[in-house]
Amino acid sequence: MSSFFSRIQSYFVSRNTGRYIGIILLEIINEDPSVLTCLFGDKGNLAKNVKNKKWKPVIEWGFIASKQRKADLAIVSTEDESQCFALLEVKAEDNELPNQYKDYLDYVKKQQKDHKRTVEFTVFSKYFDAGSIGSKNSASDSFRSITYSQLAQTLIDKNSDRHPAVNLFIDYVKDMGLMFNNIEQEALRILLRRLFHEKKGGGRIRSEQNIKEVIPNTFSSVIGNQYVLSEQFSEKFRGYSSTVDFATNLTVDDKKNRNTDDGDFLVKTGGALDTYTVVKLDVSNSSNDWLYLYYGLTYEINDEDAKKVSLCAFAQIEGKQFKKITSDGEYFIEDSSKLAFSTNYKPDKLQRLIEKRIKAVLQMGFTLPGIPASYLKELKKLPF
Repeated sequence: MSSFFSRIQSYFVSRNTGRYIGIILLEIINEDPSVLTCLFGDKGNLAKNVKNKKWKPVIEWGFIASKQRKADLAIVSTEDESQCFALLEVKAEDNELPNQYKDYLDYVKKQQKDHKRTVEFTVFSKYFDAGSIGSKNSASDSFRSITYSQLAQTLIDKNSDRHPAVNLFIDYVKDMGLMFNNIEQEALRILLRRLFHEKKGGGRIRSEQNIKEVIPNTFSSVIGNQYVLSEQFSEKFRGYSSTVDFATNLTVDDKKNRNTDDGDFLVKTGGALDTYTVVKLDVSNSSNDWLYLYYGLTYEINDEDAKKVSLCAFAQIEGKQFKKITSDGEYFIEDSSKLAFSTNYKPDKLQRLIEKRIKAVLQMGFTLPGIPASYLKELKKLPF
């Protein structure tokens, strides 16, 4: 069953999503004021007034900049509602309107200049790149950006004894497919050892609990996290067909492999589990011409350090016509980057790293000698 907030949202039209999220935040802030620190920080005029309990949250708070604007959520003075301490703009499915962020920032600057009053401004975004949207403004026009999943994860990390309203919000974010599953490195190690190592010495790996619970649950979480990544990038690939998939790559010891009457005996020394999203880029309507973009994560283990799992982000493009410019009939462009594995997934870190990989692989594609013009045209359409 879908979460409580998800069921209520079904009664709202999509254009009112920002208002709906604002209402949710207003209610959980009323129940748990510490949420304010997660959204706006713990310094400045807001923090002082929160401590003195001279504040309240309001939705659809109007202010004037280049035109009349309404903030999805504002924190104002209980003594004078025209005095604002913090503004929040919710970004759900809609894009930034002309001058929208600039109007917020101009208002903040004017309050500082005319009244010596600090007003915090935060963009609360479903997707992770709200900050890069704002970068179209000047370098001095900085603001805080936080995603739904960041806030939910911060609330999880902050306190296990949470208010029920906060738990409902966390469930809501999970229901939208925006929350990574936190996977313990030991659980990943057990999954990969079972997939890519010999049976010898693997009794503990094959315990009933591991086979019935740890291994299937970990695999499900790994795939689920790729769906989260796919959702986070869905805005950039709107209009394209995307599919989540996985692959395994086994490493063997060629010196120890041998042939037997029952067939080949391969000595496994490790391997990698890839989870990825495949984006089909339109080149033509012909089945003889196609172009794919892959992005995802690789989880790897080997004999040299069988207790350690390596995590790698990657992006790759593959095209039918590439065989015309290479001798082996197939051409892959891949760019990878290792990062230290953490027992606590950091969604924005992984997302930004994958976006970096995508940008790098596209740049490689643009400079590839002999790449068909139709491929270049499709690659240049992507908003990276």
